Amino acid sequence: DGRYLAFISSRTDKHDNDQLWLLDRTGGEAQPVTKLDGGVLDYAWSPNSREIALIVLDPDPDQAKDDAKSGDEKQPKPIVVDRFQFKQDKDGYLTNRRQRLMVLDLATRKLRRLNAGDFDDYYPAWSPDGSRIAFISNRDKDPDRTYNHDLWVVSAAGEAQAPTRLTTFAGDDNNPDYESYPAWSPDGRSIAYVQGGPLELFAYGTRHLAVIPASGGDPRIL
Repeated sequence: DGRYLAFISSRTDKHDNDQLWLLDRTGGEAQPVTKLDGGVLDYAWSPNSREIALIVLDPDPDQAKDDAKSGDEKQPKPIVVDRFQFKQDKDGYLTNRRQRLMVLDLATRKLRRLNAGDFDDYYPAWSPDGSRIAFISNRDKDPDRTYNHDLWVVSAAGEAQAPTRLTTFAGDDNNPDYESYPAWSPDGRSIAYVQGGPLELFAYGTRHLAVIPASGGDPRIL
């Protein structure tokens, strides 16, 4: 409705965990609307402005233990590697913390997780009627060993549910590195997204604009 500006900031968090803030454009200071141990990575307003979809990072399980220590007790910990993909540009060593799709009710400040499963979710996009959310996720048995990000859709009204997979291309669909969100058609019947190139050419970064029915079906490469 144009009244609020939402943004992400860690301005009052001693651990630099980013939170979601709202700035009322009629006046006053911005206020945080989340206080999450893991922090907020991304967000998307619902069409009616009553809810916001969030991508929330899992809390650091060692953070509370470290806070309780003082002085010489705070020693660097050994890095334990138990993943196939253990390191990544910009992020450094990877842990088992996941980033999950959640919905925040602005009136009650209640947060609910939409998807079941232990996977990373990216780039939420609301359907025009606010009933569904499209997002990107690699939900293979071991996501570290494939580049198979797919387009998924989930009901915005549920909780801990199984999302619907729309794409079956063996390569990347909307690879998170592309930083491109799925885009719903105005009537909510189809979704535009970016399909990657052949697996054997993944390093070349080829990709194509595609459209797929929001209820499932074969994509059209435009």
